[in-house]
Amino acid sequence: MRKIQTTYYLEPAGSHGVWGLDDYQILAFLFGASQLINNPEGFDPNSIHDEGALKDRDNYMYFGCIHFIKTVKAGVPFGESSPMLNDISGVPNWDKVA
Repeated sequence: MRKIQTTYYLEPAGSHGVWGLDDYQILAFLFGASQLINNPEGFDPNSIHDEGALKDRDNYMYFGCIHFIKTVKAGVPFGESSPMLNDISGVPNWDKVA
């Protein structure tokens, strides 16, 4: 979906009604949160707000998802562009996110 969005400059569903396209691909977030459970670096869900943690996006799928959203929606505060993900970052651990 990321490739389609960036290649054809499509916006996710809800922006202008592009059907079947969504920047919140649930499986990537589920697998990514599961991957971060008991991670050795000590990243917690609030780490998505740390640009240093997002540099690990090649190692952690969840961070890759967040980085993509922040790149596509640059210039907009994360809490406004992705309020649900912003709220989820406040949970205590990755088990709860997953």
